[in-house]
Amino acid sequence: MGHLFALIVSMFLLYRTVEAREITVTAGVDRNRVTTEDMVLLTITVSGSRKAPEPELPDLPDFEITSRGSSSRVQIINGAYSSQVDYNYLLQPKKTGLLTIGPATIRYKGKTYQTDPITLRVEETAEIETGQRELFITTKVDTSSPYVGQQVVYTFRFFRRVRVGNASLEKLDFDGLQVEDLGKERTYTTVRNGIRYQVTEFRKVLYPVHAGPLTLPAATLKCDVPYGRPRPYDIFTFGTERSRTKLLRSDPITLQVRPLPEEGKPDGFSGLVGSFSLIAQLGKEEIEEGESTTLTMTVMGTGDLTGAPRPEIAGIEHFKTYDDQPTLTTEPRRDRILSRKVFKTALVPTEPGTLTIPGVSIRFFNPEAGQYQKREAGPFTLKVRPAAEKEEINLTGVASAPPSRKQVKVVGRDILPIVTDLNTFKDRSFSLTSPGLWALVFAPPLCFLIIFLVKRERDRRFTDIGYARRKKAWIEFERGIKKARGLLRQGDSRKLHAHLARTVRAYLGAKMNLTGEAQTPIELKEALADRLSDPALPEEIYTLLQELEYRRFAPGEEVFHEGESDLARVKQICAKVEKKL
Repeated sequence: MGHLFALIVSMFLLYRTVEAREITVTAGVDRNRVTTEDMVLLTITVSGSRKAPEPELPDLPDFEITSRGSSSRVQIINGAYSSQVDYNYLLQPKKTGLLTIGPATIRYKGKTYQTDPITLRVEETAEIETGQRELFITTKVDTSSPYVGQQVVYTFRFFRRVRVGNASLEKLDFDGLQVEDLGKERTYTTVRNGIRYQVTEFRKVLYPVHAGPLTLPAATLKCDVPYGRPRPYDIFTFGTERSRTKLLRSDPITLQVRPLPEEGKPDGFSGLVGSFSLIAQLGKEEIEEGESTTLTMTVMGTGDLTGAPRPEIAGIEHFKTYDDQPTLTTEPRRDRILSRKVFKTALVPTEPGTLTIPGVSIRFFNPEAGQYQKREAGPFTLKVRPAAEKEEINLTGVASAPPSRKQVKVVGRDILPIVTDLNTFKDRSFSLTSPGLWALVFAPPLCFLIIFLVKRERDRRFTDIGYARRKKAWIEFERGIKKARGLLRQGDSRKLHAHLARTVRAYLGAKMNLTGEAQTPIELKEALADRLSDPALPEEIYTLLQELEYRRFAPGEEVFHEGESDLARVKQICAKVEKKL
């Protein structure tokens, strides 16, 4: 026992000796010569005390700074103890030339300690994309001068001939454009200038909504590149590979978005842009008077059909028409998105005979031809036979019901109930079988159980972010719906549909613990498909978000009347998700 006490005292005195030492502060970088793609690891080491505060970094306007945390260790060498804390920072140079990292400062026990300044040489990234460079990214578009509403295919590629880790692409903010994914991300191998690269590629379709110059942001990708050999005997790295962080940037792209030409523009043009075909057919070519037939019109092609209007039915007479809700489907191809929209109209003839429907047509602007075009289908002939016999309606009078009997009303009792059971006279004083006693016995553990469950629920909401988001998702959704009703009363269609789209994205993101407002409709559709057994519901969500996005940019008077139905539709679809997810 005495030996143990002496050992504890010795360790305490040694620890106090270490703490009483003067501290030293040093700074170092993993390399002094870098390019604009490289990130420099700055390590500030504090030796002598683990209680010293975190260093105060100098003003570094020439760098972007990211903290990488800290690590501490205690070493015993020949009986001498030493403690050390490393603070790590990643510095991204903003320009080239000789850049200086000023001294970092630590204030501890009334004294000030500073590191020495460090000079870096930052050079331009090599212009050669293959050969010397081990990895790089590229971005491009298939046209730099599109028309408003024209499909623009944006392609991102990540080339590498070394292993990388922790690769992450910053979110691309395509402001002023509608965005759709063109298929899934794919990885393949290619050869450029005799060098074999592994390539990760994805494509997006962009739809400009305004004319004028438009700049697509530079893509930024961060990744770790291993270098050297692992240190298998280092107990602090456990044999892991050493790596350096690279920050790859592409060049921004400028689009010169052209307005649709006025020459040849049809009156009341809907704004449909792309290349389309039109197919129409009658469900029945011969019917009886009083029956109906369905005219099905299908518009297909490359372009955004979300807001495409119903084809014009020319010279429709002697018919009553009833329009059905159109259906829209999209199919990503290698270089385009193919859209298909089906319109159905029920035709009810008002007279018998051989009736003619002159035909249907659509008008659109073809950006490849640079002109407005028209597609037609029809005419159609419908033979209407007179009704064989008209039905007669016989009205039968309803006999009056017999008068109901009056109920007997009890106005009072003059004789009390006769007691026939001896249990009535039993002693009701306190006993061990009294319900009140059992309530007193079981009330404390029951209260403890309730408090325990409430505390566990509260702790889980604090520690499990995904669980907390799921629990609050519907409450936040109802708040969003309440705000949407206010926007509906104000009559601002753009704000209403933008808010509804954000509300749906945020709700789905919270339910699935995703950054929902950052997800595209196709990403949310795929995430829902992985979690739900019902394939129809993800498709409903996808269609809903696409339509809300379109109405956000459509003319206000064109879609304002849809606001009430869109609000009800959002509540209905999200209520389905709430039940199933």
